[in-house]
Amino acid sequence: MKKLYTILTLLSLSSAMFGQTFTNAGGDNLWSNTANWDTMTLPVAGSAPSLALGVNAILDISTTIDRLSVSNQTVTASGPGKITFDGTTNIAILGTGSSATNIATFDAPLELNGPMQQNLQVNSTRTLILGPNSILTLTTDGNLRAGGSGFIILKGVLNGGANLNMSAYDVLFDTTSNNSAFTGNFSIDGTTVTLIANTVIDGGFVPATSTMTVNGTNATLTLGSANIFDGNLDVTGINNFSINVNANQGSMGTVGVADGILTLIMNAGVTNLSLANSSGIAWGTGSINITGFTAGVIRFGTDNSGLTSQQLSQITADGAATGNSLELDANGYLIVGAPLSTDKFELESAKRISYPSVVENRINFSKPLSSVQVYDSLGKKVLEVSKASQLENLSTSLLRSGLYFMVLDGVKTEKFLKK
Repeated sequence: MKKLYTILTLLSLSSAMFGQTFTNAGGDNLWSNTANWDTMTLPVAGSAPSLALGVNAILDISTTIDRLSVSNQTVTASGPGKITFDGTTNIAILGTGSSATNIATFDAPLELNGPMQQNLQVNSTRTLILGPNSILTLTTDGNLRAGGSGFIILKGVLNGGANLNMSAYDVLFDTTSNNSAFTGNFSIDGTTVTLIANTVIDGGFVPATSTMTVNGTNATLTLGSANIFDGNLDVTGINNFSINVNANQGSMGTVGVADGILTLIMNAGVTNLSLANSSGIAWGTGSINITGFTAGVIRFGTDNSGLTSQQLSQITADGAATGNSLELDANGYLIVGAPLSTDKFELESAKRISYPSVVENRINFSKPLSSVQVYDSLGKKVLEVSKASQLENLSTSLLRSGLYFMVLDGVKTEKFLKK
């Protein structure tokens, strides 16, 4: 009896020192089956610095542990299954393995609730997936971290009010991901992070209550679905950050730039990138560079007060000729400032045009006119119409998108933006 007690004691000490491994010796893959663990006991908080999976496991009970190593295995949920990570180690889940094709999948509810930031980490060239049934709740700050070219894919729900940091080289929020109930903030802390957001839920990437802060340089974000970024954006320090805007974003928050460069790369199919009035946000000496610029697509606020004149001077666009400044029109849309000299005609604010200042195919005049000449942003006449019986409207369907100037009855000048 004494010998048996000694064996059990040594087994318990071994568990505490070296962790436990899920072997599925019991044959049913259930986490709750003690026969499936090499120690013949269930892991508990503080008793195992590192648990390892040797085979796939079904999480059929709720448990609290310190750390879990997954190497080309899958954890799925059944019934009330949930894992809470509350260990003093900073790693909660570690995706390991020796093969570049190694894929570790966690498809169950998990909560980070430790005394320090908890990492979901994957080794170089490996992939860690939080599956479509995963629910990641952040009570403690979490960090997506990877070595080398490690890849982390989130397909489930993000909840909680702590913060999610991203320092992994490649992070994908897949189509089934949903962050809309998340109340914490996001940060990009690593360099050359590649972040892709393909969720299809409105506000499902960065909700309106959240801010994404960029603390690392040369990171890239691709917005692959419409209206998924509703929060604020803050690019700190001298960091450079690029956003591939591949879909309309109708209600983004404010934007702030310190001393680095924010590059907006506009897909040709995007017709609306609306940001909140950012005139009250302090900018440093940095800049916003826009490629694929089209006047009347990017908006700040709802009127021409959405940015200060200083902020406007810090924005450059490939659609603006050298020496031409950008400005906001009456509806807050970013357009190219007037390049025409006043010796051609006098520039005035709109008095004759009743609607609209941003047009698609037709302009209606508030009073009949006898002649209208239309000039493009370079001063070239592109359209001239005169009518003895008076003009009440003008078709713009043949004009390309951009800023134009009209000379009305040879004396008055108005601006309009062709969508």
